[in-house]
Amino acid sequence: MRQAHEGAPTFVFAPHAGGSVLAAGAVVRALPSPCGVILVDLPQAGEGGNAGDRPRRVDAAAERLVEELAVLVGDTAQSTILVGNSYGALVCYEVAQRAVSAGLDLAGLVVSGFRAPRLPAVDPPLHRLPDAALWAETGARYGAQILPQDSLTDDAEEARLTAALRADLEACETYRHHNETELALPITVLSMSHDHTVSREDLCAWQSLTAGRFKVIEINGSHFVWATSPTRVADVLVAAAWHYGRGNTLGALE
Repeated sequence: MRQAHEGAPTFVFAPHAGGSVLAAGAVVRALPSPCGVILVDLPQAGEGGNAGDRPRRVDAAAERLVEELAVLVGDTAQSTILVGNSYGALVCYEVAQRAVSAGLDLAGLVVSGFRAPRLPAVDPPLHRLPDAALWAETGARYGAQILPQDSLTDDAEEARLTAALRADLEACETYRHHNETELALPITVLSMSHDHTVSREDLCAWQSLTAGRFKVIEINGSHFVWATSPTRVADVLVAAAWHYGRGNTLGALE
């Protein structure tokens, strides 16, 4: 979406289950203009040039994304930070695991709204529910009605959104951790005050996945923190880029 100025970081945003590139919009607007921005846009059947089958397994999504990321960031990988919320946090973790073999020396990982991937799921699965129940249960669990009913133009659009949500939930709910190698990347975890979908203990467990620096930052917000606290998230991302110590980040943003 936006090329980074020399020395400034690039942030790669992966949204929640069923989310689109619009999910990170408020955070992107709050970032300093020198920052680069890449938005994860998973395929959605019947959606113009992006038509295709949405991955129903995290491995499939991560493998495709790391291939494309290698092309997009190239020699600037050392100033590239993966940012994932909810399902996007899991996707970013799996991308980070594959980055080494792809020759990508990334700067770090910032996650929110998801337990450490090596922990088992505790909530009953949702992806097999009928459409109406799927949206109702998803809304009840995550504290919001995430289907934008007032913006839907036709039944086909609603069907596409439902299929995207179902595929992402299936990927998340069928995931099994298989990486025993710790990441060399630093990890920053956002702990939201009004997100009851994940415990602080489960967020702190991300520390066991990295041999690098680890930090938990408290934020006043809900599960969809990119929408509820975008300025605070943007501030955390810029600070993380500086503390990760890759490139002349601070100078580039002044």
